[in-house]
Amino acid sequence: MKGKKIKPQVQLILYIILAISMIGIGFYFQGSRLKKVKYSNEKNEKVDEVKKQEVPYENVFPSLRELYHNYDIKAELSISSINLKELVVQTKDNDFYLNHDIYQNKNNNGAIFIDYRTSDIDMARQLNIYGHNSLNSELPFKALEQYLQKDFFVNNLFVELKTDKKAYSYKVFAVSVVAKEDNEHMIISLEGEKFLNHILLMRSKALYDTKEVITEDDNLLILQTCLYDPENFLLVMAKRI
Repeated sequence: MKGKKIKPQVQLILYIILAISMIGIGFYFQGSRLKKVKYSNEKNEKVDEVKKQEVPYENVFPSLRELYHNYDIKAELSISSINLKELVVQTKDNDFYLNHDIYQNKNNNGAIFIDYRTSDIDMARQLNIYGHNSLNSELPFKALEQYLQKDFFVNNLFVELKTDKKAYSYKVFAVSVVAKEDNEHMIISLEGEKFLNHILLMRSKALYDTKEVITEDDNLLILQTCLYDPENFLLVMAKRI
């Protein structure tokens, strides 16, 4: 039996209903797209507003160099938990600032200084900073002796370093005491696998270690000062974060 034909009037009504449905679907998707665009624009506006509120890094070192009449001033080192905040210098050797202060005056207490072999402080794979200790005087790096106490080590892991370009944060990952003839930490220019092996050797002598993962792309900070009775070096090792 042949099916019944749909009357033209009914077909017209069905076409109208279909057309209205398609228009409605189009408006729905268009509205959804506009909502997404609006949300995206609002999100971008918020990001732009945050960027506007960010304070540009202020490089204070040109004025400090003028103040101290010393163009060797390169950075500022601070560890708030031990009230250490010192300007750091660098010159063409590791001898001058052993017995000269930040004004470049003769002074057996010396100054806090960066290893002369470091050509780029901001990009250095390992940045070594040295400072005297004393049995009789309260020199700045004497405060590092507090890291010999495990409780202090565990609760005081952060170091700040400011340069001409930026302020960096470091996290202490190990502390060690090494003999003065042990020069492993004085190797500062290794890369790749050699750098990782170098870190393993230094960590093998650690008194305390956080087990923080160090990769070949990390930037390290080594703070060195003297210990006495017997004479050794105290090393505080940190990773840029």
